[in-house]
Amino acid sequence: MAALGVGLAGTAVPTMLAYALTAKDSRAEDVSLFVGVAAGIIAGPAVGLWSGGRGDLARPGLIVRSVGTAIGLGAMGVASATWGDGTQAPAATATLAILGVAGGLMAAASLFHDLAITPSATGEGRRSSVGLGLRSDGQLALSVRF
Repeated sequence: MAALGVGLAGTAVPTMLAYALTAKDSRAEDVSLFVGVAAGIIAGPAVGLWSGGRGDLARPGLIVRSVGTAIGLGAMGVASATWGDGTQAPAATATLAILGVAGGLMAAASLFHDLAITPSATGEGRRSSVGLGLRSDGQLALSVRF
């Protein structure tokens, strides 16, 4: 359960720090909250899994959340930047918005998945294995995997 607490803290703390350290009602606050939320979503659950010794499970989730966040924020950013000036057709803007929502859902699903598996995955831990065998040159070899 400690690893879950670390994961939850890793998800929430970047946003809280960004909010606390910037001037209120400013452009800097908007940007810092954007970066804080993105960093928390991407890295938070992975930090929890890594703290519990399950870096093997943290990496795939980190990649999925990074891709989902990039798709979501990129598509929504392009859609919002081109919506007001009339340079883009409404159908293209709607398509970009749908793509942005899909990327966000992908990142959110990965976030909740990794937070949900953290207690059981870190409770099991990675099992170490020891093997004894012969090398190709005929010498005895001991292999240990953590």
